[in-house]
Amino acid sequence: MAINSRCGLACKRHSESGEAEYTNRVTLSPIEALARYWTSPTEHHTQWQNDTAPLFSRLLEAAQYDVHDQYQYLLFMFGHIIPSLGPYPQRWKSTMTTLGIPLEFSINYQKHGKETVRVALEPVSVVSGTDEDPFNLITTRKFMSDIANLGLESFDMELHDYLINAFFPSANEIRDLQASGYGKRGGEQKSPSAFGFDLKAGGCITVKGYCHLLLKHLATGTPVSDIVREPLVRLCRQMTCSAAFDLMHDYLTKSSGYIKHTFLSWDYVPKEKSRLKVYSGSTSISLEKAEEVWSLGGRVQGEEISEGIKLIKQLWKTLGLKSCTDNTAQPVELEFDVNEEAQQKFQPPLTWNYELQPGISHPLTKLYFPVHGMNDLKVAEALSKFFHFLGWHDQAESYLSVLRDLYPEEDISKCTQLQSWISLAYTSQKGAYISVYYRSAKRSL
Repeated sequence: MAINSRCGLACKRHSESGEAEYTNRVTLSPIEALARYWTSPTEHHTQWQNDTAPLFSRLLEAAQYDVHDQYQYLLFMFGHIIPSLGPYPQRWKSTMTTLGIPLEFSINYQKHGKETVRVALEPVSVVSGTDEDPFNLITTRKFMSDIANLGLESFDMELHDYLINAFFPSANEIRDLQASGYGKRGGEQKSPSAFGFDLKAGGCITVKGYCHLLLKHLATGTPVSDIVREPLVRLCRQMTCSAAFDLMHDYLTKSSGYIKHTFLSWDYVPKEKSRLKVYSGSTSISLEKAEEVWSLGGRVQGEEISEGIKLIKQLWKTLGLKSCTDNTAQPVELEFDVNEEAQQKFQPPLTWNYELQPGISHPLTKLYFPVHGMNDLKVAEALSKFFHFLGWHDQAESYLSVLRDLYPEEDISKCTQLQSWISLAYTSQKGAYISVYYRSAKRSL
């Protein structure tokens, strides 16, 4: 049976003489098939689908997912992610992304392993931000219930229940926040949680939860360092990572590293297998600050830390990042500004997380370098050079083409918002771990 270049299958038919003839039938790509046959329940869903699904499909293709995985993950996108983006055009401006979109796409690159597409979502509905659901709690709980009912492999809610109970504001605290007038401005962070999905080859979805501490901090007036201490001490004792927590907590406390926008993440798996991450940021964007964060102010030493710092220096140099002090950057404590011009001028902070793992005595650091606002072609060229430096020559040779294919309607030499963050982690066992975070919608807000 003949197969054409677009995976068309030969179709058998009979001529008038009764002899068998074959004609090529061109099959549709997964996104083309779903776009043709999927019926969106509302116009809002249709608009979000048009705005985000083609790019998502191109990400799957760029990461070389097979056709079966593409269908599965596009169905997940159409059936669960898009319906959770809320009204279109947006009423709810998310603080999760630099452009205010409640959706973020990223690709993880590793030397020994396939690229992995990841999706982060802040669930939104028609009641988000209204008197019925001023801080998006109802919407978030419904979404989590829907995901729990999917029957994903090894899915476990124990950590979710513990952390949400510890860090979500109570009903009384919500009323106090409303009475104070918080949440009336469009740029204030109102949702206390978000979700992440790693889309593994072979159809396995792993889920991560994110819990922001801002609302609890504002409602109670308690310093973030005090909010996290007792609940995490108890949890880390159960997860056998108390030594790592103590190192991290000491550094963040003494370096003013706990900010009001500090947030946590975890895996929806049994806690003995889960990671626990603590995120923070600083507007002191400098190589010296990055090195300090990486080693927790010198508290963690060794060859692995030294190798990681070498990579930080090389990536910093290759990207051409500039130091930025608190006097010239917008403070990380300022709320997100929904004004489009202000968004374009917004200087994201240097961001990082500390990963606590069961049985590991020190935190693993991941740094997020802000590239939002930088020329996308130059960022892509720099990434290609860095991939060459790592010895990842296939990724180095293909990355420019990948970025152009992701945004075929854009001239990447004139864009500054297609790539927003580049993250770097390193361990001696797995080597470097690079993720690139992309603009997730066709349009800018």
